[in-house]
Amino acid sequence: MTTLGYTFDATSVLSDDFPPLPAGVYVVQVVDSDLRVTKDGNGKYLRAVLEVIGGEYTGRKFFDNINLENPSTTAVEIGHRRFSQICHAINTMQVRDTTQLHDKPMLVDVGIEPAKGEYAERNKVLRYRQRDAASAPAPTAAPRGNSGTAPWKQRPAAQ
Repeated sequence: MTTLGYTFDATSVLSDDFPPLPAGVYVVQVVDSDLRVTKDGNGKYLRAVLEVIGGEYTGRKFFDNINLENPSTTAVEIGHRRFSQICHAINTMQVRDTTQLHDKPMLVDVGIEPAKGEYAERNKVLRYRQRDAASAPAPTAAPRGNSGTAPWKQRPAAQ
């Protein structure tokens, strides 16, 4: 048995998934990444966790899966182009370990992929690009919930 040290109250925290971010341009950084095997076991993809670091949605996370090994040469070409966009956006041209991608601000054009089968609509990265003062969106205030904290940043209250 593991004791939490407090009573977690699930009624005080939203349990639903957050809707996708609105389509647009966001300042983000990669905060986590790993190499995963595809469902069919015939390839590998980079799973990047992206976190918004400026503007209204600061702190929100979303994901991008980038094919690096696949029987389909087209999938690999698309994946390598996407990976190259990240490298150019953060000015890191030689990557041996995906942690080299972490914590480096860049711009991402985000779209919304419609719901498909059992999957709800979700964000889709359209393009990565370099951040510069002229192209960076202006920061705005974080949305306010009942607690004054964005819902994705809320922590359960200790009791």
